[in-house]
Amino acid sequence: MNPTELLDSSIESDEDKIRKSYDHEDLKTFLAKSTIKDYFQRALQISDCYQLLSYLQATLSRYVWADFDLEEKLDLYILAIMMMTYEQDNFIVINKRFTLLDTVSNLVYILYPDQIEFIANGLYKNFVQGVGAKRLENFLNMQAAFPRLMLSSGSGSDVALALLLTILSRYTKVPARLQMTGNARNAFEMAKLVSWQQLANSDQYHDMFINSLD
Repeated sequence: MNPTELLDSSIESDEDKIRKSYDHEDLKTFLAKSTIKDYFQRALQISDCYQLLSYLQATLSRYVWADFDLEEKLDLYILAIMMMTYEQDNFIVINKRFTLLDTVSNLVYILYPDQIEFIANGLYKNFVQGVGAKRLENFLNMQAAFPRLMLSSGSGSDVALALLLTILSRYTKVPARLQMTGNARNAFEMAKLVSWQQLANSDQYHDMFINSLD
């Protein structure tokens, strides 16, 4: 069996064991310790996905980017990514999920490279860093939001690229070079430095999966 087949079988086995969708308890736990809990107090009483997304969107529509500090902007991104897989089997609300993520990206549209790096590092800690099945569970949920994040306006695509650079930097041991332009090229060049064979030989199939994000 080659490394790709081993990776696929490892992921399939782990995916059978993990929960690939957030629920209301997850959301309440996140909000309770977040910097944005006071903005979304009613979310604690709303569990229905459609109603919850509608409430979050309506609440955010009352604010502008200057109303939030940097830590709050990070938590808004975490919230939007969580909602991408909140009751994931509910396909009726796909557009509402996209709209919420786009709204957050546009609310946070004015960011300097150091601020983008702060948010990317925060997303890495929340969705990539960790061990075991929980780590893979968080990553799979973040991965569901990644394509839309790349396509969003505002700061979304910049944050997505910065997150990708952060992930690659973790494994290549090469500092991420976040710039005003050229980050996609930097990520491509850094991906060449990942030792896929070394990850396979060390049985780090989860890390191979995570590093396949692009």
